[in-house]
Amino acid sequence: MTLFTLLVFGAMRLCGLTMEQSIVFDSSGGMKVSYVYEVPNRWVGVFAALQKEVASQAGLPAVGGALDEGAVRRQFSGLRGVTVENYSLFQLGETQRVEFTVVAMDAAAALEGGAFGPIRYRGPTAEDRGGEFELQMPSEEKREAMNEEHARRLAEMLGGFECTLKVTAPAPIGEDATGEAESATRRVWHLTLTELLARQLPVVRISW
Repeated sequence: MTLFTLLVFGAMRLCGLTMEQSIVFDSSGGMKVSYVYEVPNRWVGVFAALQKEVASQAGLPAVGGALDEGAVRRQFSGLRGVTVENYSLFQLGETQRVEFTVVAMDAAAALEGGAFGPIRYRGPTAEDRGGEFELQMPSEEKREAMNEEHARRLAEMLGGFECTLKVTAPAPIGEDATGEAESATRRVWHLTLTELLARQLPVVRISW
């Protein structure tokens, strides 16, 4: 459920895991983070176990998976001014779909604790209404340590994946930003199975 999870879990439109995460920053310094997961029933247990492992590797509390409402709420319960809203879990045929939103009154304070993943963020101040956002990827050393054969077999077992992250700024985004421009204030990034196995992780960075 953290941003680090984007490096491991994602979407395969037919038979695999699906995930989309959207972060919206507002002009007052707050943010809203929306999550959508679709997990085939046969992989629910595997998905929960892998989320715990990823959280542990990222140095975060392994409190459970996104398909457990209590675990999701515990993930963010220690953060002041942060609430989990609109948690819903649906059964869609052979797939479980979960949607929830996390709202933070102070994005800088919420992101500092690491519960949302390895993020570098600078929000607006009284003197400067601009801001910066960057998702910090694993170092080259950690990328080299990735077990390519293990990752390939896991991807085949789960049906593959493709990650999507959307970030919306409260003002027009600068020209030095990465990602696809969906609008003047929004950028989108994707991570496919091929790129992950090749250790070609995207640069995720914007400023406004």
